[in-house]
Amino acid sequence: MRHVTTLHYFINKGGSMPSTTYQPVQIAAIEKIKIISESVRIAKEIPSGTLYALVCGKFSINDYNATIEILERANLISNESNLLKWIGPEICD
Repeated sequence: MRHVTTLHYFINKGGSMPSTTYQPVQIAAIEKIKIISESVRIAKEIPSGTLYALVCGKFSINDYNATIEILERANLISNESNLLKWIGPEICD
C-alpha cells in the first residue's frame, strides 16, 4: 500500500478543532471521524483491518466500527468485503 506511510503520518500528527462551542467528548468524536474519513480519502481504498491497525492505539474497536458506520451512512465510504473505498467528493489538497 503506497499510502500507508502517509496515513500513519496523518493519523499521528492529529489536528485541532475549535473548542469554543464543543465539549471535549464531541471534539474527540469529530476528530475520530476526521481521521478515518481523511485516511480513506487519501488512500482511495484500504483494507479495514490495515486501517484499524494504524489507529488501534487511538480508537477502541467499538469506536472504530461506529465511525465506519457513520461514514457509510453519510455516503462518504463504502465497505465491501472489509475493503473501505472513498466514494465521497474529490477534494483538492
